[in-house]
Amino acid sequence: MAMVTWFLVIYACVVMSKMIYHWQGNTIIGMLLEGTLLCIAGLALLSHSRAMLTNPGAIPSGARPLPDHEHVERSSDPDRPYKSWCFRCKNYKPPRSHHDSCTGRCVCKMDHFCPWVNNCVGVANHKLFILFVFYIFLLGSFSLCLITVRATSCMNEKNAVRSGADPGFAATPAPRRRRRRAAGDSYIIN
Repeated sequence: MAMVTWFLVIYACVVMSKMIYHWQGNTIIGMLLEGTLLCIAGLALLSHSRAMLTNPGAIPSGARPLPDHEHVERSSDPDRPYKSWCFRCKNYKPPRSHHDSCTGRCVCKMDHFCPWVNNCVGVANHKLFILFVFYIFLLGSFSLCLITVRATSCMNEKNAVRSGADPGFAATPAPRRRRRRAAGDSYIIN
């Protein structure tokens, strides 16, 4: 699923870059728009890669509570040395940690397993995941604004061509013809 994410972001950049090039050409505005688009996409892919490759905060095997934590209670069961014990990974389970069935380990402050980043989102990569979502939102909003502005300018050019005005300027509506009745019973068009 991570490769699908990369494909979608790159495809969106290619399509939007072609639209910007056909619209603005090699002008300074066109280059600034393409640069902004590629910068946002690059940051999105960078934060995606780091969120995907960063350890989410998995509890190491054989972990024990810190000695200064006296609130951790021991259990009388020999298979379960501590009250907070994970039966799946057979390990001490710190407070606010949960077992992730996809990775098979307990993760501190586990949020969820995200198939888009192909990793569990935990304490160590939560910021990177939020950055990835923010950059994707920013990329989508920027693309939507560009498409809206382009569609509006196309509609203005179409109206200008219909009225016979120069397409570079805003179209002014053509004067309406009024029908007036003359002295006779025929109509004269002004």
